[in-house]
Amino acid sequence: MQAPEARLFLGTRLAWSMGLAGFWALGYFMAGVWLHPAPVFNPSSALDAAIPFAGLALWPYLSGIIWMGMPAVLLQSPALFRHTAYSYSLLIAFSILCFVLVPAEAPQLRTQANSAGLDPVTAWALLQLHAIDPPRNLLPSLHVSLAALASIALVRSNARWRVPAIVVLATIVASVCLAKQHTVADAAAGLLAAWLCDRLVRRLSRAPRPRPLPPPP
Repeated sequence: MQAPEARLFLGTRLAWSMGLAGFWALGYFMAGVWLHPAPVFNPSSALDAAIPFAGLALWPYLSGIIWMGMPAVLLQSPALFRHTAYSYSLLIAFSILCFVLVPAEAPQLRTQANSAGLDPVTAWALLQLHAIDPPRNLLPSLHVSLAALASIALVRSNARWRVPAIVVLATIVASVCLAKQHTVADAAAGLLAAWLCDRLVRRLSRAPRPRPLPPPP
């Protein structure tokens, strides 16, 4: 990539990264303003009740935020970066729509997430997370879905990312359930939403095939 092209790509990368971060923050934290007065349903199940709360799972959960931003730094292909940015945009928009139109809440998650017995730093981090993070932006899990899109992008950029990406994504999925930030259904819906958005963007971004020429008379 020539120097002018590299500078242009860097500007595009910064603009997209800042725009997506702002779009996510505005939509995620403002969704509560547009929510129905009461949750539509509770996505928790007996499996969620059986999964114990693990306070230390909070740290891989928070580290997942860094993983979601990795494509902004590591992707070198402009085409792959654009595809990933479009996928992130579609996923965030779809998730916010779900939060507004079909709000879900699982009160027992935060009941299980008790800071008693945790070390002071983890207990403080848990209290801050509960104070900041809306309890009703559950399904699909944006934490899981954005981490899944990041994993897909990194694997496509270099096959050597395959094993680390699988391990990191599996850890993040486990952490959202163990930290009682999401139900199993939320996590599964997040994986499905990521896959669907990636497929849809790939389909829409394909160049139309030229029509075959008619046979000669």
